[in-house]
Amino acid sequence: MKVASGGKCKVCKEMFVSVRRLRPQSMGTELRPMDFAEELVSLVLSGAKTATTRLLRDEPSLANIFPGDRVRATCRSAGESALVVLRVQSRTETTLSQISDELAHVEGMENASELCDALRGFYPSLTEVDELTTFHFHVDQ
Repeated sequence: MKVASGGKCKVCKEMFVSVRRLRPQSMGTELRPMDFAEELVSLVLSGAKTATTRLLRDEPSLANIFPGDRVRATCRSAGESALVVLRVQSRTETTLSQISDELAHVEGMENASELCDALRGFYPSLTEVDELTTFHFHVDQ
């Protein structure tokens, strides 16, 4: 996965504009936010990323999100408070040492090693035995 360096990602910015036109009117603050890094936004919006693995100890606001819930995908680092509505399909627990290539693919990554490296970047205190939560989702039309 290539990460945009410096400033706004042009592809992401163009996708923000096109998604604004598709966004449901009901997408207000009543939906809980699930924030995504700027370099992952285009993967979420294109459907290449249909899961996200999180360390709930560092993101306790996600602890009460369960299958069937709708969440507001955000990208605070790009100033986007609402990109699109996601519906959570499932929620599973895993550890860093259990991450598979299959999970990496639905996360929009090439392999387990790439996903583990990304998670270590997001969560510097992450250890091999920390419990991670994976949310599988789809864009809710």
